[in-house]
Amino acid sequence: MSVRWLATLALTLGTAASSQAALFFYDNGGGDALFSNAANWDPDGNPGPADLAVANNGSLPAIIVDSNVSPDSLRLSDGGKVSHTAGTLTIANGTGPDAGLWVGEFGPGTSTYTLNGGTLQIDDPGDGFQVGRAGGSNGTFTLLSGTVNNTAGDTVIGLDGTATWNQAGGTFNGAGVQIGLFASPNSTVNLGGSAEWNVGLVLLADGHGVFTPRNPAPVNLNLNGPNVSFSSVGLVMQDEGNLMFNGAGGGISTVDIGGDQFLLNNGELFLENLPAPTGFGDSLVLIDNIGSYTGSDMQFDNAPQGTAFGDWTIDYSVASQVRLVAIPEPTAMLLMISGVGMIAARRR
Repeated sequence: MSVRWLATLALTLGTAASSQAALFFYDNGGGDALFSNAANWDPDGNPGPADLAVANNGSLPAIIVDSNVSPDSLRLSDGGKVSHTAGTLTIANGTGPDAGLWVGEFGPGTSTYTLNGGTLQIDDPGDGFQVGRAGGSNGTFTLLSGTVNNTAGDTVIGLDGTATWNQAGGTFNGAGVQIGLFASPNSTVNLGGSAEWNVGLVLLADGHGVFTPRNPAPVNLNLNGPNVSFSSVGLVMQDEGNLMFNGAGGGISTVDIGGDQFLLNNGELFLENLPAPTGFGDSLVLIDNIGSYTGSDMQFDNAPQGTAFGDWTIDYSVASQVRLVAIPEPTAMLLMISGVGMIAARRR
């Protein structure tokens, strides 16, 4: 057997061993909490495109992402947390066993991921991005600035655990989004400030309790203020689904649905802090660009045309829109006194 052949065999075996998926636990052994510092992982090393990285100790400081890193999977459990301030964290479509970013997998402690600059890139089309994945776990994703790209697969906010998505800025580009599935005790999306969503079909409480009795806990999509940009190709709301428009800050944001997929199954519409109309005929567009749907297809909580919401009435007369239209004061007073149509309005 030649020395050259032995050297080639050793190199081949070494390469194969190094390409196998490895499991890394965050221990902050390097003391600076940087994802890119090999000493912060057990065993020491840099999780790569074939590797699974786990943070499951809530007593440790948040992992800091401030440069480009690319694990196959990053799982945050029982208080594990990430502070992402710069660079790109890529969830690679690698060969690892559990590909994805999972925020809240196991344990009672709330796991968090905060993006305040930089890019989160999800390239795995399977379980690529899930918040509140497992029962008994809690996950919170906060987007303050930066960009999230998950166009390869669906984003799940609330599978079997409690999930919260808070966004005050930044951009989320996604394929489908599923909010509140299966046994999730509570799933809430709060969009405010200059938050931007450019997504595919949004399923709000769709499939909630398919394999278990339906969970009566609410599944909420809240649009707060006038500057939220929400664009999707469709919206499906099941009976636990709540769509909230909050006019605090001077106006109402519009849900822009670019396709014909719009379905309500007893989904509810809530309105808070509506701005006062300046005159008869003023209108606020709540849902826009929904193709050929008519008013009878779009009624929220069985609220028909003309249902009163304070000084406004709901209007389905424009086939592609759900609007609120200002009504003359005497009519508004009469409707408010009689209590007609107040079933879905509430003041908090």
